[in-house]
Amino acid sequence: MSTQASTQSRSLSRDEEKEHIVTFLMNYQDPETGRNKYIDQLQRIANREDKKLEISLDDLRDFLAATSSAQGLVEEIKNNTQHYISVIAEAADSQLATLSVTGRVHADIYDTLLEAREAQINKNREQNQTGGIVDTSAPVDLQNINKLPPALLRRYDVYIHTEKRIPNPDKDLDAPAMPAAAAGAKSHTHEHPVTPLRRVAAQHIGKLVRVRGMVTQVTDVKPLASVLTYLDEDSNTEIYQEVAGRSFMPLQYTKKPDGQKWKREPQLQTRGSKFIKFQEARIQEMPDEVPSGATPRCINVHLRGDITRTLKAGDTVCLGGIFLPEPFTGWKALKAGLLASTYLEVMEVQQLKEAYDAALVTDEDVAAIEELGKQGGLFDRLAASIAPEIFGMLEVKKALLLQMVGGVGREFPGSGMKLRGDIHVCLMGDPGVAKSQLLKHIAKVAPRAVYTTGKGSSGVGLTAAVVRNQVRSG
Repeated sequence: MSTQASTQSRSLSRDEEKEHIVTFLMNYQDPETGRNKYIDQLQRIANREDKKLEISLDDLRDFLAATSSAQGLVEEIKNNTQHYISVIAEAADSQLATLSVTGRVHADIYDTLLEAREAQINKNREQNQTGGIVDTSAPVDLQNINKLPPALLRRYDVYIHTEKRIPNPDKDLDAPAMPAAAAGAKSHTHEHPVTPLRRVAAQHIGKLVRVRGMVTQVTDVKPLASVLTYLDEDSNTEIYQEVAGRSFMPLQYTKKPDGQKWKREPQLQTRGSKFIKFQEARIQEMPDEVPSGATPRCINVHLRGDITRTLKAGDTVCLGGIFLPEPFTGWKALKAGLLASTYLEVMEVQQLKEAYDAALVTDEDVAAIEELGKQGGLFDRLAASIAPEIFGMLEVKKALLLQMVGGVGREFPGSGMKLRGDIHVCLMGDPGVAKSQLLKHIAKVAPRAVYTTGKGSSGVGLTAAVVRNQVRSG
């Protein structure tokens, strides 16, 4: 059944795939609220209240379950995600054109530039001049040469979320999956599997994967060129160049669309170009996934748009994204030859631990805390609640409790020297007295705690290296 459905999906043309996605965006209704989920998202984008279009593959699979000609479309999206992001964006653009803005939207500099560009394009058409998209990797489309590139007009980013309700093999795959809140739904479905970081390999290139790890490094958010605008002084028109990756060939080093050389080199207009937010991070596999005697594996992750600033160093996260290759550039390309580095283009971020500032203390919690304080013996009771399956060791548990709570910092008025209030604890004892079990329990309770062991060290000890960061170094 799965092979037949995949074959049917591959037989669909791009226009047919776009038509199925348009129908999905227009007609899908959330089973919990009964509202048109994606029309509401598009309306918020049209009102400039949101910049993210989040597509759930669970919703798409449920909607297409009754469409025999698109049974394998979800699998194709998971296997070639980067391609279908542009297809979904085109489908969303066609629907945004039919929506009217509700409420008052304040014009910004971007609107002013678009109005000026459209006026100049109309003037050029009247004078039979040419100007428009220049794609250095493909022939120029003479029918659309006077149109603005869609990426320049787009005010949102498409994010595809992995499945959370995949039907089990023993269930009827033709029947739509039940919502997660339905009774017994968990026994019939499972989530998209999490691939261990060291098992992400060449067979995952271009596919949607989920990985789990700890954030070890996060760069600052910087602008990344998406569409570059050049001024052609010969014809007094603007020329647009869409940038797909981290590197590109400037137009002044190429020829004109008609094959002739430039009389005067086109000038890059940074004010009229489009830049998106870009951030790079690095995640490391969890200590419990590292084999004995091996070093932890790491992978670079890229974040674009509104999902930037969602990672901090020390976070334990589960990321869903596209595993993609990245060729080396410059002198590294000469040395690397046919080799390329890899990275994960992040589509969704799931925090596995709740941060301190995210914990909400309600009035009921405050009342319960005050009631515990009135009962007395709170210190002993809290210490006994640490790893209750381990009998005794009350003094050790008290020390760990104090270490979690922390002390009070001090600052000397004369010298200005500061003493941190952090408490350090060293547990020493015979093997088998539950030292590791106590520390594992603390790592589960404390939001920022990280449990590590000596398994990641080699036979000659720990090693360290200083590596130049390509993003920070500019």
